[in-house]
Amino acid sequence: MRRSSIAALVLAAAAVGLSAPGAWAQGGSGSNITSFGFSAFPTTVQPGGTVAFAITGCSSTGSVSAPALFNTVNLTGNSTKMTGTTTVGTGVNRGATYQLTFTCGTESGTTPLMIASSGSTATPTPSASASAGSAATAPAGAVKTGDGGSITDNPAEMAGGLALLALAGTGVALRMRRRGSHGGS
Repeated sequence: MRRSSIAALVLAAAAVGLSAPGAWAQGGSGSNITSFGFSAFPTTVQPGGTVAFAITGCSSTGSVSAPALFNTVNLTGNSTKMTGTTTVGTGVNRGATYQLTFTCGTESGTTPLMIASSGSTATPTPSASASAGSAATAPAGAVKTGDGGSITDNPAEMAGGLALLALAGTGVALRMRRRGSHGGS
């Protein structure tokens, strides 16, 4: 295979690889990718318990809602971090999972909030009186880590990244051509 064909193949593979995250970021109706970060703590709460919320990286107004649990909570702070708290109603279903909807401007994302089943604690905390032989509680469920800012749906950023990749591929192809014409040095 000629070197130019190899370089073209590498560039084509890179273009496909770069377009896949963009398509994934568009997601379907179940997509939960947002340009802002959000969290609720604790993730499991007793009926009548308090839940704290945080949104980061939101330059608009931020809020959290879960109509079956509480009224909309408008978060306060700045574009770096907005926070708020609320109390979950006492008449909620124990053991149920509710979706919290975090909103920043016109964009929204969801995360689950579990209501503790009877007799369980909202957030397991280590006890000072725990004996060395007591069993630890293992975490359950998947970690929601987000995408780390590595995905964009901005066409200008995608085109810029593709142009940089094409430039790098061209440089590699020219370097390989030069190396081949000078006897491999």
